[in-house]
Amino acid sequence: MSVVAALVTRAREVPLTQAIRRLAELQVLDTVAVLAAGREHPLAAKLARILPGHTLLETIEADATLAHADEFDVLHPAAGVCPGALVVPAALALGAELDVPGARLIEAVVRGYDVLIEAALSFGGSGLYARGWWPSAVFGAMGSAMAAATLLDLDAGQTAAAVALAAAPLGGLLAADRFGDSHYLMLGRAAARGVRAAFEAQAGMTTSTRLLDEPAAAALGRAAQPTGRPGSHLAEVAFKFWPCARPLQAALAALGVLRDRGVPLAEATDVELSLPAAAARIVNLRREPESPADAAASAVVAVAGASAGRDHDPAWYRDAGGGKPVTGPRVRLCQDPRLDARCPAQWGATVRVKGTGIDEWSTVDDAPGAAPLSEQDEARVLRKAHRLLGPEARTWLGIGAARSGSARWC
Repeated sequence: MSVVAALVTRAREVPLTQAIRRLAELQVLDTVAVLAAGREHPLAAKLARILPGHTLLETIEADATLAHADEFDVLHPAAGVCPGALVVPAALALGAELDVPGARLIEAVVRGYDVLIEAALSFGGSGLYARGWWPSAVFGAMGSAMAAATLLDLDAGQTAAAVALAAAPLGGLLAADRFGDSHYLMLGRAAARGVRAAFEAQAGMTTSTRLLDEPAAAALGRAAQPTGRPGSHLAEVAFKFWPCARPLQAALAALGVLRDRGVPLAEATDVELSLPAAAARIVNLRREPESPADAAASAVVAVAGASAGRDHDPAWYRDAGGGKPVTGPRVRLCQDPRLDARCPAQWGATVRVKGTGIDEWSTVDDAPGAAPLSEQDEARVLRKAHRLLGPEARTWLGIGAARSGSARWC
């Protein structure tokens, strides 16, 4: 069996338990919330000039891009992929056009997540960062293709063709010296490409279904090694409670622990962040980031936001990306072998805060929102959605038992 066929077979056989459906509903709610916030991102105005949303694929590409623009969307840490931004906007837009039941939408999301995450894990997941690949861009189209194939009710052969067609233009280089708009545009293009691939398969277009066997193995430097894990990968996905790069989430959680202890973060002069080496690759120390993308990956901006009490606010990172100096404590990045040993299963952080009469530290093994999702973290997801969507957040709860409307499930 080819790698593509194995991915599709696994995804189609994942049990859709009540718990998985509930998690999928939370994934949709969270993605809709961060997309709503993303429409206020400076990138949205640029996108509107070239993606006015006149077609289904334009809408999917723009929405997927903006769902990731604030770095506020969900992440599978070990796989190194952002499944919410890749799969949910595609499923929502196509599902609305087809007027599918909400339960079918949830099934499409679960199946799409599974193909994307299993493919990324099979080829090394977040370990691909070290080789210059961004797994979300490399495998993202395969996830949206699987979701679209589910909504289009394609058979197993057509679905395998859709995933293979989505994989054919394999690529997605990780940013080198800086995160620019291209980092986010790649994700949007991948989401739209996957839906296009499902339509191509439905029309009878073909490709090799062994693209992930020999060619991808040669390009990515390793053969696929299936995880062998039972159940849905969706249960392993982490939510974000800060709009910045995932490696900084644990650091901000650790700063929050210190704040709760009564440490006056606003009086700190120096902050040392210890992160896993792999996670530190995504983080910078720019005090004058040139763009919101650079600001979202800046440890200086994140720490200054915590000191100012604005670390949860997307506008803080957007405003910081204007090239003006950020006022805040000096920040130094360190490494801790103990954190490396637990990465990528856990992306932890140790924070040490210094100042006049201050020398405190805190370690967080992983950021809040990591799998398995606790009741406390589920409540945080709901609060985040209400903060970003307002009363409309209620509209998106219980979508698995509802029918689609023209623009949303209610």
